[in-house]
Amino acid sequence: MAVEAMRHGALDFIRKPFREQDILDRINEALTQEMLTHQYRLEHQALLDKIASLSLREKQIFMKVAAGEMNKSIAIDLEISERTVEVHRSQVMKKLKVRTLAQLVNLKLQSELTQP
Repeated sequence: MAVEAMRHGALDFIRKPFREQDILDRINEALTQEMLTHQYRLEHQALLDKIASLSLREKQIFMKVAAGEMNKSIAIDLEISERTVEVHRSQVMKKLKVRTLAQLVNLKLQSELTQP
């Protein structure tokens, strides 16, 4: 019965006889977990929305910069000037509210994570 309950989404299983405090503790744990999951989903969606606000060219630059490509190779690949890449890269950083390449890469990795 416990295995079946867990397959259907139960977070825990309490054996009989049980104390009322055990049930209250499990309910509080479940509520806390749900709150954390909800908060994560909100933050993840906000990140996805920020990325979606980028123009097509900015998204291309974002993906290539986050993948570690240099401005010069991005410019050659997209057939634009290196200065144009720099301008788009700057806009991406502003729109995503990051200051460093490491933060940009981190945002890219977070955006690819699946939601719980």
